[in-house]
Amino acid sequence: MWGDEMRLGLWNAVRKVWAPRGVAVSREVPSGRSYLYVAVALDPMTGRLWWAWQQNMKGEEMARIRGAWAEEPGIDGWVWDGAGGHKGADRQAI
Repeated sequence: MWGDEMRLGLWNAVRKVWAPRGVAVSREVPSGRSYLYVAVALDPMTGRLWWAWQQNMKGEEMARIRGAWAEEPGIDGWVWDGAGGHKGADRQAI
């Protein structure tokens, strides 16, 4: 079983726009960034894919998803890469 996480984001950036002289341009979108994370697990032997959305990459959120996946009959274990989020006690307990 291989698994990893990915951050997906939206960067609300206000940029210059063209407008005729004398016309006021309204900027409705405030600047900022918003992120959402997706966790994915793949069984390379069968091609089965599991995925779940998460709000952040903190240990308790990742442990919640891994705990739910641990109850799946098709998932026996994971191969972790060397990312910092994979080294905490929350993940090692699963």
